[in-house]
Amino acid sequence: MGKLKIVAIFVMALWMGAVAAFAQAEQTFLIKDIVIEGLDQVALLPVMDQFTFAVGDTITVEDVRDTSENIFAMGLFNNVTPIPEEETDGVVLTFVLDENPVLQGIEISGNRQYQVSWDLIGLKIPFFWEVVKSDKLIEILEDNDVLPYQLINRNNLDAAIVAIQQLYQERGYSLFQIDMGNVYNSIVNGDMLRIPIVEFIIEEVQIEGLDAEFEEIARSMITLPTTEPVKAVVLNQTLTGLTESIYFVPSSSQPIEPLPGSKFDKVVLKFNLGPRTLIENTIQFSSVTFTGNSAYGKDRLRTNLSKWDPDAPLDNLELLHVLEGVFDLYHKNGYSNMNLSVNNLGDGQLEVVIDEGTVGDVSVRLNYDEGHTTVTLPNEGDIEVRHFQMDDTGQEVEVAGNLAHTKPYVLNRAVQVRPGQLFNANAIRDTVRTMLNLGYFDDVQVGFGPRLDNNQVDLNLTVIEKKKLGSLNGALSLSDTGLVGKLTVSEKNLFGTGQDIALDYDRGIFGPARTNWSLIYTANGFFPIYKDFSVRLFQSFERPTFDEELNRTGGELTLTYPFTSNIDLTMGGRHEIFQECLRNNQNCDPQGVTDSVKLGVLRDTRDTPIFPMQGGREFFQVEKAGGFSVGVEFTKVDAALIHHFFILEDQNISARLFAGWGEGMPSQEKFHLGGPGSIRGLVDKRVDTMTFMNLEYRIKWLDQFSTALFTDWGFSNRSELQGTMGLEARVAIPLVGMTRLILAWPVNDPNYTTFAPRFQFSFGDMF
Repeated sequence: MGKLKIVAIFVMALWMGAVAAFAQAEQTFLIKDIVIEGLDQVALLPVMDQFTFAVGDTITVEDVRDTSENIFAMGLFNNVTPIPEEETDGVVLTFVLDENPVLQGIEISGNRQYQVSWDLIGLKIPFFWEVVKSDKLIEILEDNDVLPYQLINRNNLDAAIVAIQQLYQERGYSLFQIDMGNVYNSIVNGDMLRIPIVEFIIEEVQIEGLDAEFEEIARSMITLPTTEPVKAVVLNQTLTGLTESIYFVPSSSQPIEPLPGSKFDKVVLKFNLGPRTLIENTIQFSSVTFTGNSAYGKDRLRTNLSKWDPDAPLDNLELLHVLEGVFDLYHKNGYSNMNLSVNNLGDGQLEVVIDEGTVGDVSVRLNYDEGHTTVTLPNEGDIEVRHFQMDDTGQEVEVAGNLAHTKPYVLNRAVQVRPGQLFNANAIRDTVRTMLNLGYFDDVQVGFGPRLDNNQVDLNLTVIEKKKLGSLNGALSLSDTGLVGKLTVSEKNLFGTGQDIALDYDRGIFGPARTNWSLIYTANGFFPIYKDFSVRLFQSFERPTFDEELNRTGGELTLTYPFTSNIDLTMGGRHEIFQECLRNNQNCDPQGVTDSVKLGVLRDTRDTPIFPMQGGREFFQVEKAGGFSVGVEFTKVDAALIHHFFILEDQNISARLFAGWGEGMPSQEKFHLGGPGSIRGLVDKRVDTMTFMNLEYRIKWLDQFSTALFTDWGFSNRSELQGTMGLEARVAIPLVGMTRLILAWPVNDPNYTTFAPRFQFSFGDMF
């Protein structure tokens, strides 16, 4: 409860004492008149709307209290004081209102600027940054109508403070505080709104529950910044590193406890840890056997044991050292619920009992405005679906109607974790990435149930469906040559079935009318076995050179098979008829035919497909045409290696290395070196063999807007090494998708004689 409200209720309590005798003598009283005093900036009518009674009504003290609280809840007053005056024919009730001040200024403090250094090849480059800039905080206040020269509305101020707190949390910081007492005091005692923010810096790390040897190990694993605020993800990673090591277990329900430091902006972090205890006394053994293991064989586990002296007794810590490699093998490969214990079998034998941990129930919750749908996924058998909707009282009740869009079987195919399987964090991460890759969901959040006695944990996924998946844009008109213009129509997750369809059509308005179109159908998880199935039909006119024109018509089929949780096999075939002519269809070559098959492997380890910060993608594909059918004969091989490196919040370095090789390829099959998809700023060339590299420093400013500083370098079998550098802006436009604006400066192009950038424009992601 805010301080202002406490003051107002206290004043009301004093008044209630003054009229207590009156109230006891007569439980009700007649209102002769109502007087409002103290209004200056606030209009009378909104205040009168808060009254639960009128002149001439017979009311109780409770009615006065309710009305006073209603007026105070408007957020416009410091105090609301009702004063009764008894007369012979009733009570004159006066409400004395103390308006909030008119805001004259805003003062924000505590959101400090921090200096850090970026180590670049041994050279420390300093730069300054802030968690949240004051301009952003002012913008939040303005968005909530907390503005200078306006009467302060306490409700708007409270909403702005909540938005500021949410912004800090969204940016990954939890160790901060807004002194609400000083915020309210600033407007009670004056007209300057002061918002003091405390961004806590770690002053000291304390470790409770460990002896000296274990504490030394723990401190070697704790590396936290002491000159800038620490992010929640760093704290979680540190705690995970401790509790998922063989040496420690949490000793409290609050493993990390923040305590006050020596100064107002300092904090002491206390880690509550206990040693993992496998034995109470020393033991001596010469051989180790394993039970309970299924993810790894016994021979593999033995190779991960550290050496020990079979003739010397080992204490608990020394035994942990011996078994550390086995424990880490499981945990570093995602089996984060794995635990172990030991039994001394005698005769020099030690039994290591491994509890790998399993998944309990698996459920997906699809949230929507009116309620939610819960889909429980079994290992075998039918999928359980339950729908819940808000009733008139705001409670969720089960209903028969379905408000979710995505069909349960689409979720069943996307979720790669099943009840009874070994608990593996990597498989859960791959499931989230697969679901986001579908493009049907805004967010996928992971939650877990409590760990049961049998080391089983329920998995709960919360999904937010996208409300707009389709698009329609473009313009068409009739002319002497027929229908001309451009049209793009797409629909994703058609009827919730995991099927996508997209149509692109364009026909030249100026010059000879050439029709280009493509129709793409994709089924994600609709067909058994395959991860997705795609069919593309197309017709296109291209100009390899200024005087040539290439007509291509055909279709292709692609099947994707999930080999592992993050490795896919792709297979496909293409049939195409092509013909090259001089412009205006003069001197055309005979029609040619391309019949080809493709085989590819894709490995995806990105943390998320939406602005990935870690992980990457590796791709290798071979295409072979001819030899098994009539038509052109060629071989085409391409491969890509992509990786993302975390730098700061919403900032990363992304790199791509691409190589392509071909033999016997006609012009339309050659690789494109240059242009928005490879080396930006260079003219597109068609080549048989090429290698290029892209290096980007990416910054995401908003969810829909990011920028990249880049440098591109590459060469082909017909050119020397060429490079560019520049800036790219990327905007996600509704109904259009990712739009890229490129400014590039060639580095070693002899034809480039000015400093003006080369401008390019493109759609879709770079990589």
